[in-house]
Amino acid sequence: MRIVRLGSSYAHHNGPWASWRQFCEKLLASALSDEARSYVLWTTCRCAVSLGDLEQAYQLAQQKAQLDQQLGNEQGYALAKGQIADILDARGELYEVLRIRQETILVFERLGDVRSLAVILGKIADILYRRNKLDEALRIQQETILVFEDLGDVRSRAATLGKIADILCRRDELDEALRIRQQEQMPVYERLGDVHARAVTLGKIADILQARGELDEALRIRQQEQMPVYERLGDVLNLSVAQVDTAFLLMKFTPPRDEEANQLLCLALAVVENADS
Repeated sequence: MRIVRLGSSYAHHNGPWASWRQFCEKLLASALSDEARSYVLWTTCRCAVSLGDLEQAYQLAQQKAQLDQQLGNEQGYALAKGQIADILDARGELYEVLRIRQETILVFERLGDVRSLAVILGKIADILYRRNKLDEALRIQQETILVFEDLGDVRSRAATLGKIADILCRRDELDEALRIRQQEQMPVYERLGDVHARAVTLGKIADILQARGELDEALRIRQQEQMPVYERLGDVLNLSVAQVDTAFLLMKFTPPRDEEANQLLCLALAVVENADS
């Protein structure tokens, strides 16, 4: 339990998630207090999410929510329900997602947990973004930025800046989006040693460079800086996505580099098939 408590945050951001999940599963099979079991369930759940195993993550989050409700741990219950909402969001069950979000907002307001409240509002803004309600999504994200600045939460501020950059890209404001990625997000993740968030941001930078026609630099970033990180972390979902993105990028060259693209698409298919098995 000392290892889990000390290493949980590191495990979430840096992996290797398969090893951490296996370690936590061994703990869950042992005798634990209810409070300790809740903590290990949360760590295991976040590792499962990072590995793309949403079914296991859903079951673990359900167990944590039920246990925390029995313990009267309102914050733990709300966090678990928030994770359930994230998974349902990925499945497209929007009505239930919004219902859970409203439930957790009420809990965090009652607890005075302004950070968690800002996180939930940011996720509601994500839904608005996907529904192309860009002005409202931007307004909410800009408000959550102020909360994270007041709290000194540099990681959450950087993540929210990334969501603002996504909105700017949708508006074709590529220069400002690139500036945010390179000058405000990347330095934070490098300072924190958050290799996963850095790799995700590199992929976003490559997207912008590709949109601006800077194909060589976009390809270098994907091949040399992004995909090797996902391979080391065992992040099969993001690895397969990066391989597909790189394949499409290769097709944009003149002449198209179809053979290399086809090889990457085959690799991506193999990654997904192995994960399913």
